Amino acid sequence: MRELNDTIMRRSLSIRNSFHKIKDTIIPQFGISNQGKLNIPNDDDDDIIDTEADNLQEDVLAPEGIRRRITLTDLRFPPDLTVQRQALTVAKKHEQYNYETPHQPGFRETVKTTLKKKTKCSRKKAKETLYLRLPILDWLFRYKIRRDLVNDIIAGFTVGILNIPQGMAYAMLAGLAPIVGIYMGFFPVLIYATFASSRHNSIGTFAVVCIMSGKVIEELSTTPVTVGLGFAGFVGASNGTTYEPTEVASILSFAVGVWMVVFGLLSLGTLSVFLSDMLVSGFTTGCAIHVLTSQIPKLFGIDSESYQGVFKIPKTWWSILQNIWYSNPTTMVISLICFFILIVNNEFIKPRLRKVTRIPIPIELIVVVGATLASKGCDLNEDFGVDIIGDIPTGMPPPKLPPFELYDDVLLSSLGITIVSYTVSFSMAKIFAKRLDYNVDATQELYALGLSNFMGCLFSCAPISASLSRSLIQQTVGGATQLASYISCALLVLCALAAIIAVALKGMFLQFGDVVDMWKISKPDACIWIIAFLGVVILDINYGLLLGIVAVLLLLIYRNQSPNMTLLGRVGETDVYLDKTRYCTVDEIPGIKICHISGSLHFANQEAFRNTLVKKTGLDPKAIMKWKKKQEKLLKKEMKAQEASHINPSLTVVGEEDEKRSNIGDAAEGGHDNGAIDIEIERTDIVEIEEEENKIENHVKEDIQKSGTAIFTIEAIKEKLNELQSRRRTL
Repeated sequence: MRELNDTIMRRSLSIRNSFHKIKDTIIPQFGISNQGKLNIPNDDDDDIIDTEADNLQEDVLAPEGIRRRITLTDLRFPPDLTVQRQALTVAKKHEQYNYETPHQPGFRETVKTTLKKKTKCSRKKAKETLYLRLPILDWLFRYKIRRDLVNDIIAGFTVGILNIPQGMAYAMLAGLAPIVGIYMGFFPVLIYATFASSRHNSIGTFAVVCIMSGKVIEELSTTPVTVGLGFAGFVGASNGTTYEPTEVASILSFAVGVWMVVFGLLSLGTLSVFLSDMLVSGFTTGCAIHVLTSQIPKLFGIDSESYQGVFKIPKTWWSILQNIWYSNPTTMVISLICFFILIVNNEFIKPRLRKVTRIPIPIELIVVVGATLASKGCDLNEDFGVDIIGDIPTGMPPPKLPPFELYDDVLLSSLGITIVSYTVSFSMAKIFAKRLDYNVDATQELYALGLSNFMGCLFSCAPISASLSRSLIQQTVGGATQLASYISCALLVLCALAAIIAVALKGMFLQFGDVVDMWKISKPDACIWIIAFLGVVILDINYGLLLGIVAVLLLLIYRNQSPNMTLLGRVGETDVYLDKTRYCTVDEIPGIKICHISGSLHFANQEAFRNTLVKKTGLDPKAIMKWKKKQEKLLKKEMKAQEASHINPSLTVVGEEDEKRSNIGDAAEGGHDNGAIDIEIERTDIVEIEEEENKIENHVKEDIQKSGTAIFTIEAIKEKLNELQSRRRTL
């Protein structure tokens, strides 16, 4: 109890000292007068604080050394603060505080500085580079055996067991033999765990990447996948015209690895920010439709035609509906039983079990083993015509180089797979890094994924990516480092049992709720989701991804090209300025227009800014300048005419043309009491502001351009117009 009281005592003293600093230091700097109630106890206020033990009063709720409780009411800020300082313009602020324009290095200086920084060699630099490119050294030498070893072992075994059914099922989505999914969770993982900066990503098979890979494999492979022939289905010979699915998968994996390493060398990892959450959500949901469509014939035990290209999904569903009457009843019953077991576990058992233990039930593996035993015991394939996987080859496949002659054919398709694979993997890495307070490097993740694909291509693996479900499980059950990935690799090659047919897509289909929520927040962002989803479902996966990226770029261009611009008004006699279209109590300052633009000015939006400024102020500087030049031209012409005819200059001649020009001048003032403005946007996309015939210096223009706020007066042009008219009337 005494330790608790001491802690409360220290916190109370800390709060008191903090408010002393606010009162004595911050408030005087901003000229805030203490007009409201601000009760801050002083250091010598014995009525509030008494640290002598002899003077303590018994109070169950009060901490030691405090005679009465200090409440938030005693320590609150005044509700009304008066700021007593002069409002400075940009020019005066720069002059008063000695503004210095930032140094802008030229191209040669930039290249020289970059090369010097990159080529600098020292022991410290070498150590930093080694730890940066081999992140395993960062956690391996500081590994906490007592704290993390047991958790990593549990996470490794859990992910390894889960990887068996998922790997086999996702390999079938790619059109490969089920055992390839097991190898995809072994060989690439060894490399990724060594070079990755993320400590919790579990890579291997991923549904969306496998679907995209399957499309390319089906287009380029000329021999169907064969199961149950040892390694013949993995390293079959190629005569230049015949390619097995595993050969196409290996060259595709190699191409993805090349893209990722090149992106890493160019430090293009940050470009993933253009793949917005709505784009990724809509794209993956559309891919889930492809996954479900590919599994429907297997769930019903029917044969349907395979389609490629645009309108693949509608054509496939039409073929399924035509053959639905030929479904296998036994296959349908087995599918329903498996669905029932999986749904009951996920919706009822797993949430309750999570409160007791972090280790989930390997329900997918249980379903696979149960279905395998039932198939073997009841002879479902021979007696009831139920399709089965067949024998699974054991052992390790020998490495083999991919067919490089197919590289040009898969180069473009591999780019889309690269973008999706990296985006999903790095997004998961950022989530875990933020949650567990460590850093991930975007470039290093590119290197790790690229090298992992290089390793996978030697063993007929398809492109890999981080798995959302396995990564979450690895972190949830306590995995702390990539040691869990090494443990899962050691488990996989020992217990490959069977394959799973149905793939759980609940998580992806729940993303339909994203577009509903986003529609209430931002309709343009919701439209990106819809475009990506419909593009993937109606057209094809690659077309959907391309449409989604184009939609994101067009939205960014539109928002950047048409920034929001408002006129600000003053609130009473204060220095507070608000949007006059949203706040009815604000008033414009006579003779001054305050325009605020939400964004920066550049060449793409300079014309839109000028047009909006003219529209909101009711003044067109081009028209005014045109009329001004015309007045000067007429004035010079009349002066020459009068000099030639020796007319007395003291006479004033006012005719019909003079009256018309006077009307033009009145129209140029736009009906405003304080004249016109002189504002123009030049090709250098810098706002030229003339305030009472004084040019603002370059650094002021730059500051105004960046802040997006332009304040200008109207008196200058009015004085010029009056001067021109008075000079003319004296002729």
